[in-house]
Amino acid sequence: MQANKPHCIVVGVADRTGLDVKRDVENVVMDLVNSDAQFPRIGVFAVDDNLAKLYANSSRAEQV
Repeated sequence: MQANKPHCIVVGVADRTGLDVKRDVENVVMDLVNSDAQFPRIGVFAVDDNLAKLYANSSRAEQV
């Protein structure tokens, strides 16, 4: 995350485990924000898992 500097983080959620992953990622982001790394506070969002599948099959994903 420090190298790529994302504007936000999106976690695909299909069940309760996905919400636990989202909470873990939020904790990592907060640890980075509170450290000396000067990491900006960014949002962590939970979305339906189908959105990740749509992006994976898009031309934009192929460019990355």
